[in-house]
Amino acid sequence: MVNEQGSQVNPGEFSRCEERDRLQAKSGNNHSPTRRMDVALEEEIMHAIWQDNVLRATDSHEIDIHVDDGIVYMSGHLLSSINYQRVKKALQTTSKDMRGSKSSLVMDDDLLLEVASSLGPLEQLHHCKFFTGVSHGVVVLNGEVSNTNIRLSAELCAASHPKVRGVINYISVPGVDLGLQDHRLLQPSIGKEICFRDGVSGIVKQVVINPDNRRVIAMTIRGRFYDAQQNISTASNGPIRAAEQTLVIPMNVVEHLTDSSGFLTIQSSDFAKMQKFNASLFSAPPTDWTPPYPYCPADVLFSIESQPVNAISESVPERVSATLKVEERVLSAQLLANDSLGG
Repeated sequence: MVNEQGSQVNPGEFSRCEERDRLQAKSGNNHSPTRRMDVALEEEIMHAIWQDNVLRATDSHEIDIHVDDGIVYMSGHLLSSINYQRVKKALQTTSKDMRGSKSSLVMDDDLLLEVASSLGPLEQLHHCKFFTGVSHGVVVLNGEVSNTNIRLSAELCAASHPKVRGVINYISVPGVDLGLQDHRLLQPSIGKEICFRDGVSGIVKQVVINPDNRRVIAMTIRGRFYDAQQNISTASNGPIRAAEQTLVIPMNVVEHLTDSSGFLTIQSSDFAKMQKFNASLFSAPPTDWTPPYPYCPADVLFSIESQPVNAISESVPERVSATLKVEERVLSAQLLANDSLGG
């Protein structure tokens, strides 16, 4: 049945994070008749999107849809504005139970134009050319510049757009070895399970983001992990129960992530080589900073030495040095202390 009202999508009329909080507050009514109807409508919409061959191949896994009292809320990233029209068309095939829809979906072609336009002044100033691409909100920078300051300036500029999920920087500098870098964009899901190689697991509590490129550089996981000082093989009253604690896990030891879980390249017996969470080393993001999709402010931590840059300034060289030092410490300081980690 075609739902004419459902085709009237109103973009940008809701905050994804505020809506998430509101739904969590209503979670006690998950078995009410209204909620059951909403869940059925969510499934119907996802099926309609899946039935579209193009959306199934490109965007279906990048669209977050939930329904509340018959109102459809959509967020996420699409490859193009044309695909957005396909989403709207899919909504028109849903049942009469849909009362309307709201969208904060971001289209890559629109985002590419915004980012490329903002990089224009840098290109003119430094007589260089950046080759920019966007895929589901992830900005990829290519090109060649004369020094590392210009390279980071481009990264900071791209990351200043709140709709960007993350920046992957492939810009090269002649004669400069930028070292081996992990260019994967990894976004562990909050509340999901992360498994060590030996089967021990923890739950993702928060992520640590580098505001200079909006990428996750570490995550905090909560679970029961044996302290290296504990003798788990002998105890007067039987085996020692592992203590519940929070660890900071750098993303460079992540082997694989899915929407529901993650797997590490290290074992839980490497506990002494990992960082225990210390709240004094981290801070909440500023209230005027927008986290990258799919995160909300409460999900995110910054290193206390990291603050987002809102504009490119003359202080970029100092920012370059500070940024590299912060990211290196968060990612690998505890790992560099022992070369055998991960073997």
